[in-house]
Amino acid sequence: MVARGRGHVVIIGSIAGRSAFVGGAGYATTKHAVMGFAENLMLEVRDAGVKVSVVSPGSVATEFSGRAPRGGGQLLATDVAAAVAHVIDTPAEVLLHRVEVRILSPSRSRTREGT
Repeated sequence: MVARGRGHVVIIGSIAGRSAFVGGAGYATTKHAVMGFAENLMLEVRDAGVKVSVVSPGSVATEFSGRAPRGGGQLLATDVAAAVAHVIDTPAEVLLHRVEVRILSPSRSRTREGT
């Protein structure tokens, strides 16, 4: 990317990369490291025309935690994918470096994907 003078690295972080939570010492530590890595990388390659962005979602309805996804109050994988697409679809001279993605209303139930 540096050699050709363009490119875009998109890293999936987590809101845990800036917030602590009970039981999250290991997970939050790794996400804090991701944020530090991404910012350093961005500073090192942006003058070469390479973008570095971090998309940090809140809770996403997946099997990642070992528990079944809960009802409302969680993002869908497609929500995170849409945020990544938005970050990539910026003008050549625009960089969205950090993007947090949260559910609008945790108390509202989502009955089908995208609604």
